[in-house]
Amino acid sequence: YGELDDVKFYNAEVATASVAANTQLQFAIPDAGLSFTRNGVTASKTRLSSAVCQNANGCTLTEMQTYCTNEFAGTYTGTGPCKSAGLCYECSHLVYLTEYCAVLKETATAGTYIEDPDYPSCYFPFTANSQRFDSYPAPAAVIVTLRKSNDPFLALQRITEGRMDFGSKVIHERMAGYGLLVAGILMTCILLFMIYMLLSTHSEILEEEEEAEARRIKIGGSHASSPATNTAAQ
Repeated sequence: YGELDDVKFYNAEVATASVAANTQLQFAIPDAGLSFTRNGVTASKTRLSSAVCQNANGCTLTEMQTYCTNEFAGTYTGTGPCKSAGLCYECSHLVYLTEYCAVLKETATAGTYIEDPDYPSCYFPFTANSQRFDSYPAPAAVIVTLRKSNDPFLALQRITEGRMDFGSKVIHERMAGYGLLVAGILMTCILLFMIYMLLSTHSEILEEEEEAEARRIKIGGSHASSPATNTAAQ
């Protein structure tokens, strides 16, 4: 994957027994000039799976323990009975390596690859044992997947921190952005309206003051002319 030029076989199967002791995984792809050995490979991990009671009348502690043992050869972590459709603690059990993904980079010789030391794995957080552990019981074979160091899959793993999904985060951020935009528009409208009302009120006050001043001038002028009028009459 990721334009592995001149490599005819991208996947190789490795017997589970080769990693069963948590020691070493080996495979070779002659067409790529690649011989691969990795020590310290983990063949299994402990996982906690949800234990849900499917019995309409509830499940006893013994029934939950039996379910965990029969389904996963695991240990039930609960200490009491479980209600119907209730989530009652977990079942602790092993899951086994199903896919091992390695990252390669091309050497100076075209079509020849070596392991990329910057990517011990294809999966975030890119540690040697950041691999796919999905199988119970142990699979008959482990799929080995090879990716080139420029594969966009690696960038997507890094950016999304292994979720491989931009969806919810982007939608939430977009909705938050829309919300802030609408809130900003509303606040701006309210502020402009308040400014308009203040200016309108101030203008009305000025007009009222001008009218009152005009009335005072008119009344004052009328009183000042009264003595002259009386003298002329005499």
